[in-house]
Amino acid sequence: MKKLETESYADMELTIKETEMKKKVEDLERDRDRLIQERNEYEREKEEELKALQSALEDALEEKIKVQTKWERDFAELQESNSCLMDDFEWKLRQIEANCKKKIQDKDKQVSDTAIQNSPAVKFKRRGKMLSFGVIF
Repeated sequence: MKKLETESYADMELTIKETEMKKKVEDLERDRDRLIQERNEYEREKEEELKALQSALEDALEEKIKVQTKWERDFAELQESNSCLMDDFEWKLRQIEANCKKKIQDKDKQVSDTAIQNSPAVKFKRRGKMLSFGVIF
């Protein structure tokens, strides 16, 4: 009987140990499932963040291209406008120079004519209807 009690006691201990081990296995499986779920959730969040960053990067690149295109277009327009202004300015300057040159020539001629007419060395000779000037130097 003692042997029976010892075997029965050993069986009971084994049953208790088996129950404890099954409980530990169940706890570990729950922990594993929880960790797998957390990992999956973390990976999903990372993918969402990566997609958001990629989208933000694409938007920034598009905005950069738009701004760069706008500034290049504005710069080209400004260059063209400045070129037109320079052409207009140069044309106006040439026009003013020509007018001034003509006025100076006219004034020089007028001064020369006046000086010749007021010179005491000028002799007038009348011959019929024609008047000729003889300048003595």
